[in-house]
Amino acid sequence: MDTIDRSLSEEQRMMRASCRAFVNDFVTPFIRKNWQREWLMDPDARLPRAILEQADRIGIRTLGVPEEFGGVPLDPAHEVQTFALISEEIARGDSGLSDKLVQIWKVSVLLRNVAPRHLQELWFPRIVKDPGFLAPPTAGSRTTRRRRRCRRARC
Repeated sequence: MDTIDRSLSEEQRMMRASCRAFVNDFVTPFIRKNWQREWLMDPDARLPRAILEQADRIGIRTLGVPEEFGGVPLDPAHEVQTFALISEEIARGDSGLSDKLVQIWKVSVLLRNVAPRHLQELWFPRIVKDPGFLAPPTAGSRTTRRRRRCRRARC
């Protein structure tokens, strides 16, 4: 066990192990088999919704959402470290997917910490209900955005 592992809580180790299994079992096989999809302009064809649904099943998609709205509770003292740990593990399989999840976490944390209660009651249920909500298929793909800009400019 290295120094980094010793500083992790048991919960963080379990979450990392779940994410590692998710990447090994779902993300990496899909990316290896469908690597050409990165270049598709159709956002719905880039990454299947099933990947986000699986991320939802293991509880990593709604990490920043308060438990009362159906999110996964995190120790507030280690929340940022946990986000970073999980994001790094997901990025090992697909950086675009990691970016999508990070965007959901950031919006959730902002809603939780800054938004008035009525906005939390409006948005958190939507985030929890729909695995694709706030995560359009090209949200994390810089390559796709670059190609779109280039195409508009006739590169």
